[in-house]
Amino acid sequence: MGFLHPGLFRILYGRSYSEPLLYHEGKTENVVLSEVKDIDDEKARKYSTLIPKKATCKKKLEDFLLNKGADQLTIDSVISRFPDAITRRCNDLPEVWKLWENVLNTDEAVLAIIKRSPESFFRSGGVDKLSENISFLKSLGLSQKILHQLMEKSPRTFSNSVQLNKQKVVFFRELCVSLGGEDPDTFVRQVITNNIFILTRSTKRMQANIESIQSLLNLRDKHLLSWLKGEASCILNICNMYLTENILHIQQTMQSLGCLEADVTQYICENHSVLLLSPKIFTCKINLLLDCGADPKKILDTPLLLEVSLSSLRDKIKSLKQVNYDFKKKGLHVLVLYQSKFASRLERLSNLSKAEKQS
Repeated sequence: MGFLHPGLFRILYGRSYSEPLLYHEGKTENVVLSEVKDIDDEKARKYSTLIPKKATCKKKLEDFLLNKGADQLTIDSVISRFPDAITRRCNDLPEVWKLWENVLNTDEAVLAIIKRSPESFFRSGGVDKLSENISFLKSLGLSQKILHQLMEKSPRTFSNSVQLNKQKVVFFRELCVSLGGEDPDTFVRQVITNNIFILTRSTKRMQANIESIQSLLNLRDKHLLSWLKGEASCILNICNMYLTENILHIQQTMQSLGCLEADVTQYICENHSVLLLSPKIFTCKINLLLDCGADPKKILDTPLLLEVSLSSLRDKIKSLKQVNYDFKKKGLHVLVLYQSKFASRLERLSNLSKAEKQS
C-alpha cells in the first residue's frame, strides 16, 4: 500500500506528515477544505463527509457504553485496541447488544467481554448474522449454559458465517458415522460442550490431528470416538506438527526407560493433557522424578502426576527430601495432592521424622 497524498493525509488526520499528533476536541469536525491543495473536488467532498460521520459514530458509541456502565477509561481502551469499533456497530449497536444480552443475561457480562476482547463483539456480524448463528446453535440442542460459555469464552464462534458453522457440524456428524457412531447429533453436542472453541478451529487441522492420533496411538474407531467426545476433544485444537512431535517424544522417552509401548499408549489415552506439554517441559518433569528415585513405570501408574506444574513439582520434591521421604517405598501419589492437603501430609511426615531421630 502506497503513502497517502499529503493533502489527503491532512484531510483524514487534520495534520501533515511532519506535524506531531495532537488531540484537539472537535477538530475533526472543522475541516477547512480551502486549505487543502492538490485534491480534486470529488475527493474533497468524499472525505469531508467521512470525518464528521466518524466523529458522530464515536460519540454514539461513547454515549451508549457510558449508559451501559462503562467508564471513559474503558471506552478509550476499547477504541485504542480496536479502532474499527467506532464504525462497525454504528447503525445496529443497540440491536446487537440486545442479542448478546439475551444469551449472557446482563449488561455487565456483555461489557466484560468487550473489555477483554473488543474485536470479538464488534466483529460478530450484523443483527441477521448473529441472530442466525444463535438460532442455529440452539437448534443443535445446546443448553443455555453452553451458549453462555460460547459467547463468553469463544465469541469468535459468532463471527463465523452460519454456513461455516454448519459445515463444521457436518464434519463432526460425518466423523461420528465413519467411526461407527450411531448418534451423530449427540456426538456434536458432546464435542462442543467439552470443547467450546471447536467451531473456531479449521476442519483441515482437526482432520490432520485425528489422522495423527489414529496412526501414532493405534486407537480403534470406537475408542477414538469415545476419546474425542470427552475432554480429550481439546487435543483437536493443537497445531498438528506440535501434537505429532509431542506424541512421538512421549513414546520415545518412556520406551527408552523400559516402559512398554502399550502402557505408554494407555497412559496417553487416560491422561490426554500430557499432550499439551512441550517436549522440554515433559523431559524436565521426567528427569526430576527420576532423580528422586521414581520408577518410570510408577510414573505411568500415577494419574495426573505430570499435570502438576514444574515449579510445584520441584518444591514438593525438595520438601519431601527434607523429611527423608522414600519415593520408591511410599510412592508418588503424595505429589498429586492439592497444596493444602500436601502441607498437612508434609507436617505429619516431618513430625514422624523428628520422632524417629529422637528414638
